[in-house]
Amino acid sequence: MNIRPCFRYTYILGNSVYVPLTSYSNTVTLPATRGPKFVLPPEVVGCLDAVRTDEGRRPYGSTADPGGRVSGPPTETLVRELDARTVGNGGAVPPDVVLAGEGEPLLRFRALLDVAAAASSRGSCVRVVTNGLVPAGGPIADAVAAMRAAGVGGVTVALVAAGAERYGAIMRPAGLEAAVAHGAVCDFVVAAVGCGMDVEVAGVNFCGTDWPSEREAVENLAASLGVTKVRWRPYFP
Repeated sequence: MNIRPCFRYTYILGNSVYVPLTSYSNTVTLPATRGPKFVLPPEVVGCLDAVRTDEGRRPYGSTADPGGRVSGPPTETLVRELDARTVGNGGAVPPDVVLAGEGEPLLRFRALLDVAAAASSRGSCVRVVTNGLVPAGGPIADAVAAMRAAGVGGVTVALVAAGAERYGAIMRPAGLEAAVAHGAVCDFVVAAVGCGMDVEVAGVNFCGTDWPSEREAVENLAASLGVTKVRWRPYFP
């Protein structure tokens, strides 16, 4: 009798396996930028809640949260779940692996490298969805190079505004002035392009009469950083 594996943390969206490393972020979380009526599938919320439980937090979407600590799921558990989803798939082509969830993957950088290395060694293409802010102001080029060496082949970087003031109002970076944070995100994109990663920037189609011109400005900024792939996600007011 075949027993179906139980997956506590990882989930499937499209053709990819998503691996959430933490519920914490050093900016507004990427799901939160999608608007107050943005809703994730129940099975995804269940996995994000499992991460929150590990970190001593209340369920996803709670308005009052006492907070805990950035710890996240054990790396070995995440790798075991990936093995069950990739190695044990009857010889099919391994699925893409996306390191993303509610929180910011770069906050658990060692876990990011370990999970990426495990996934890439099994033949999966690995992408990280990130706000592009390396914690504690670490060397951006070194961090990106380490990701590339661990097998990260692509990144999707949140670039929600062309200017620092608007970026800061949307993302509210923790402990950084808006101009510093916005510049660091741009530097991260440049470093990823320089390492040969498949880079796309992601924005949100916000409302407002000035939005068409802002969207064009974001696309022009991305092009100046060496990126031609811009993904626009809908906003749910």
